[in-house]
Amino acid sequence: MITAGLSSFDPTLQRSLRQTLRRTRVSLTQLSSGRRINKAADDAAGSAIADSIDSNARSRRVAIRNIGDGLSALDVTDSGLSQIAERLKRARSLAIQASSETLDDRGRQMVQTELDETLDGVDNVAYSTMWGDTPLLSMPQVDVGLIVDVSGSMGGEIAEVKSAISSFVDAFTTMELDVGLGLAEMGPDAIDGVKRTADIADVDFDEALDDLGVWGVVGMDPYSALLNTSGADDATGENDPDRFGWRAGAQRKVLILITDTGRESKLVSTSDSAVGAALAARGIEVHTINPPSKDGAFSTIASDTGGTVQDIGSSSGSGIPTALDNIAASFADLAGIEQLEVQADIGSGASSRIAIGAPVDATVRGLGLSDVDLSTITGARDSIEVLDTALDTINRARAQVGGSTRRLEHALNYEENTLVNEQASLSRVRDVDMARVTAELAKDQILQQAAMAVGAQMRAGHKQTLSSLLASIG
Repeated sequence: MITAGLSSFDPTLQRSLRQTLRRTRVSLTQLSSGRRINKAADDAAGSAIADSIDSNARSRRVAIRNIGDGLSALDVTDSGLSQIAERLKRARSLAIQASSETLDDRGRQMVQTELDETLDGVDNVAYSTMWGDTPLLSMPQVDVGLIVDVSGSMGGEIAEVKSAISSFVDAFTTMELDVGLGLAEMGPDAIDGVKRTADIADVDFDEALDDLGVWGVVGMDPYSALLNTSGADDATGENDPDRFGWRAGAQRKVLILITDTGRESKLVSTSDSAVGAALAARGIEVHTINPPSKDGAFSTIASDTGGTVQDIGSSSGSGIPTALDNIAASFADLAGIEQLEVQADIGSGASSRIAIGAPVDATVRGLGLSDVDLSTITGARDSIEVLDTALDTINRARAQVGGSTRRLEHALNYEENTLVNEQASLSRVRDVDMARVTAELAKDQILQQAAMAVGAQMRAGHKQTLSSLLASIG
C-alpha cells in the first residue's frame, strides 16, 4: 500500500489520501445505486423520512390496483344489468302485444312461451354475473327440501308444521337468500299403514311431491326417504326426493325430515354411515326433527352431513317451530347482496373505502316477475305495470353503478396524482444528485492521483538522499 510506505515519515499525506479514498467509495456506491441514502448512517433523519414516504407510495400503488379491480367489477355489473334491461324491454313488448283483444288465445299462448324463454334469459344473466365467486346480481342460492311424515301417527305435529313453515320461509327472505323450496309428503309408513294427504302450508314450493312412492308393497318409512335421496339405494317409483331439483349454483343444500318415527330396519339394510357418506358426497346436509327416543336412527347421518337432530316436542309437535327457527338461523352466515367495498386509499378508516355496485336481486324472483302471465288478456294487462316496476329497478341500479364508476375514477385520479408527488418527494430525499456526486468523484480521483504522485516523488527523493549519504560514507 502507498499509505503504508508513507506511514513512517508523512502522516498528513496518509490521512489526506485515506479521506480521499473514503469519499471515493461513498461516491461510487451512490452512483451505482442511484441513492444518496444507502444505509441509515448516511442520513439518519433522511432515512426515516424516505422509508415513510416509500411505504405510502407502495401502498398507494396497491390502492390504485384495487380501484382498477373495482372499475372492472362495475363494468361486469353494468353489462349484466344492460342485458337484463334489454330482455325486460322485450318482455314488456310481449305484454303489450298480449293485452290486445285482436290476439286470440292460441296466439297469446305463443307469446307466453316466448316470455318464458325471455325470463329464463334474465335468470341466466343474473346468476352468471359474478366477480370471481361473488354474485353481483343475485342473492346466494339455498335449496331446502322438506320431507314431512303425513302418516296416521302424525296428528298435532302436522298442524305445527303448517303454522311454522310460513315464518320459516320468511326468515330466508329477511336474510336476503334465494331459496328453492321443495316439499315431499311421506306416507304411509310400515307402523300404522295409514296413507293420507295433508295441506302443509300456503307457501309456494318449487317442487311439491304428493307421495314419495312405495318401497315394494309397503310405504316408504323416514329412513328409506333419506336412503333414496342419498343414492346409496333406491326405491320403486318416480316421486322421490331426487326430484327436488337441487340447483348446481346452490351454496347450501339442506334436507329437513319431520317425522315421529325412526328407522324401520325390515325395509332397508344399508348402514347409517353409508347413507350419510352418500348424502355428504352430494353436498346435502340433513336436519331431522323427531322424538329424542328416535335419535339413534338419524344422528349418524345428520352428523356425517353437517346437520343436526332437533326435538319434535310432545305428541302435539310443540318443538317444531323452535327446531325450524334453529335450522333457519344456521343460514345467517350467508350474506345477501351487499355493495362491494374497495380499499381505495392507504388509510385504515372507513373513509379510505368506497362502496360500489348496486345491491339488487335482478333475478326473475327478485324482480317480482315469477307470476307474470300473458296467457290471458287480464294477466297481460296486469303484467305491464309489474314489468315497468322491474325496469325501473334495473334503471336505478344502473344509475347507481354509473355513480360508483365516476366516484372510483375521481379516486383513481387523486391516487395517481398523489403517487407522483410522493415519488418526487422520495426522490428528493433519497436519490443522489448525479451531477454533484460525479463532480466530487472526479475531484477526489484527481486528489487521489496527486497524492499518489507526491508519495512516489517523495519516495524517489528519499532513495536519492539515502544513496548520496551512503556514497559519502563510502
